[in-house]
Amino acid sequence: AGTDLVRRDAQAEDAQTNPYPVDMALLKRGHDRYMIYCMPCHSPAGDGDGLVVRRGFPAPPTYHQDRLRNAPDRHIYDVIRNGYGVMAPYGDRVEPADRWAIVAFVRALQLSQHADAASLPPDVRAHLGAQP
Repeated sequence: AGTDLVRRDAQAEDAQTNPYPVDMALLKRGHDRYMIYCMPCHSPAGDGDGLVVRRGFPAPPTYHQDRLRNAPDRHIYDVIRNGYGVMAPYGDRVEPADRWAIVAFVRALQLSQHADAASLPPDVRAHLGAQP
């Protein structure tokens, strides 16, 4: 079992795009890890206005800017692992598979703020149209 874990971590570490199927289990794991490691700075919505930012820590960029929406998945993975700017590296705390789960969740956050309304199901579009 230990050998399988090492192999899985090595494969995750070498991947350029998310090597796992993006399903509800992966998104839930990503959400759980995000809330622990990322949310204090990045906020629940990923806009960079987390609680520690509100208390004076430098704000990270919003995930919803074009630069990060268009960044390769591997960029987000590497930032989690290595840190970036004032962000500390989390490679010693977040295992490779969980980094990819966080990447999947960040992509879902981005989609939540930038979905094309025409691609939504009719009932959802109707609900959006009813909003003031």
